[in-house]
Amino acid sequence: RRTRGTPSYLYRNYFAAGVLAVSVAFGLFGVFSPRFSKYYEVIEPKWRNTESDYDQRNLLGLVPQKTEQQLKEFTELQKKMLSDR
Repeated sequence: RRTRGTPSYLYRNYFAAGVLAVSVAFGLFGVFSPRFSKYYEVIEPKWRNTESDYDQRNLLGLVPQKTEQQLKEFTELQKKMLSDR
């Protein structure tokens, strides 16, 4: 007995595999899309980003390259902001 509207028994497994493949693909896209990278802070909080951690990611090329000058300016700005608070 075959109910209407469902894929036949032979194709049911292929159908399931297709659905699974699509969901996995969308999941990977969701994880790796830059739009959701702001949520990574939840996974890896800011206080864990020590120098070594920064260097590790820098080696992978995940951190935009900053020149010494830029870093110096940034630290100066940070000090200023902290003193202003």
